[in-house]
Amino acid sequence: EAAGSIVDALESFHSPHVRVELLVMEDELDPGHLALRERLSRTALSWRTAVRPPGGRAGSLAAATVAAEHEFLLVGTGVGAQYDQIDAALSLMWAEGADIALVHAGESDAADVTDAADPAATLSAWLGLGAPVPEGRLVLMRRWVARWLFNEITRAISPGDEIADRVRLLGVGIVQLAWFAPDRPVGAED
Repeated sequence: EAAGSIVDALESFHSPHVRVELLVMEDELDPGHLALRERLSRTALSWRTAVRPPGGRAGSLAAATVAAEHEFLLVGTGVGAQYDQIDAALSLMWAEGADIALVHAGESDAADVTDAADPAATLSAWLGLGAPVPEGRLVLMRRWVARWLFNEITRAISPGDEIADRVRLLGVGIVQLAWFAPDRPVGAED
């Protein structure tokens, strides 16, 4: 069901600046994988499958970064993602010289002031390599950064800590895009 909702959301996403290809990390033992393939075959989305390797979320992310062919990699957590904010995230990344953007799920998913204290740990958490992540959050990364971060990550004792350490070592720029209402003036108060 969640995959169907994500496919619906991606189908309704349109941007003149972004070309989307959905990469499905597939496990043939998953009873829903054939239903998802059937659902995707009825869409206009460009999609491919890759085998979901062992290693949990870290292993899947590592395999996805290797299989990805486009300039950017978008990692989501569940339903409710604000795909219409991708253009704004790309613009913010370009303006700030950042390699990664964190996109909040919506108005109720406010920025946490503790995120600024350790953006590398925040990124690791948003990737789902620690505590459960609220649904609908998106992580947008340059593909070369993602490949460097996830290279052999399944060998790490703690993949989440290892990703955070690699982000710090590389000096990756991370920006955070909180939700905004397009028809609401910036700085408007409730």
